[in-house]
Amino acid sequence: MKRSILTLLLIFFINAYGQTSPTNYQTVFQTQLKSWTKCFKDFNLENFEKVNEQSFESTETEISDLNEYYELYQPLLIYSGDKTKFLDLYSLQLNLKKVNNKLVATTEIDQGILLCDAGKSTCKRILFFGTIRYIEDAVWVSDHQFILAGTSLPEEESPQSENIPVIYIGDTNSQSFDVYINKKSTKIKHYS
Repeated sequence: MKRSILTLLLIFFINAYGQTSPTNYQTVFQTQLKSWTKCFKDFNLENFEKVNEQSFESTETEISDLNEYYELYQPLLIYSGDKTKFLDLYSLQLNLKKVNNKLVATTEIDQGILLCDAGKSTCKRILFFGTIRYIEDAVWVSDHQFILAGTSLPEEESPQSENIPVIYIGDTNSQSFDVYINKKSTKIKHYS
């Protein structure tokens, strides 16, 4: 009897606390991602539905000049708490170069998200989006877990044509994402 009760408690604990969910990070959304949440009408973490589990892409990307890369993109990099890894949301979309002591930028329409080991010249592209999705911010919630917050156009069959919030909860240990979409909220202003 005792064993049955313990087994049931273990199953309940795994189901209740073993899964990631945006609601598990309520404090993060109320503090570090507060500006992002304010961009949406009727934003509520309870309205997010898990729509996918996916593996990191793991496409290797070489940084040709590491010192120049850090000089140009350092303010845009999002470091893990232990500073051993960082996320780069912009360098594959926003190409920066110094020409005659001026910063010159060219842009791409697609967005790639890089996961890098600090101090190394190779990164892994872990996500790639065309024009339907865009990641606007990221926050590390532990040394191996992070949240990517962005927008998505609804699926084709949806009558809604406004951007809706999308959340990717990434884990570097499992090399995977849990993907959540909130179809009840729409974007009302640009994130900055």
